[in-house]
Amino acid sequence: MNDYQMPLFDRYDMSVEFERCMIRTRQCLHQGWRDFCKFTDDEIVDKLAGQEICPLELLEDQAELERVGEGLFEVAIPYRGDDELWHLYPVDVIWGMLGEVFRGELLLRVLAGSDDEAQGIAQERLRGISEVIAQQTRRIEVFEKAEPLLVRAEIIKFRRAPPEPYIVLGQ
Repeated sequence: MNDYQMPLFDRYDMSVEFERCMIRTRQCLHQGWRDFCKFTDDEIVDKLAGQEICPLELLEDQAELERVGEGLFEVAIPYRGDDELWHLYPVDVIWGMLGEVFRGELLLRVLAGSDDEAQGIAQERLRGISEVIAQQTRRIEVFEKAEPLLVRAEIIKFRRAPPEPYIVLGQ
């Protein structure tokens, strides 16, 4: 088991992002209930389900190693996906690995005596990060499959007790 696996898996939590999606669904239902109530449940699910969460993907084949000082190397790894998902990743662990996340690029700093040693250390760190990203991707897939059922459950709640209309004060 690599050193980075335990702190990453212990602290990683995608449920924050999934709850955000469901809050958006509830807001849409609440604000547009008068329009939605005339549709069937299936039609509403079709309109509201399918919020896309684009998982992170490291483009390791495009990683670039550069010596930036005596015994200090930087490895820049481009990535694709939703930048917002990095806030769910334990960034202090990245910083502990002498790294930072920039828009579109993960930057790891490696203390090593040679290019080969730096490359090996960076690869080990990337394995831990890649495992977390793979877990994140699996959880996103599970959520996307479950989302229509979750939206349907919200619709049932609204049909049982329609929301109170918004009251704008001062008018």
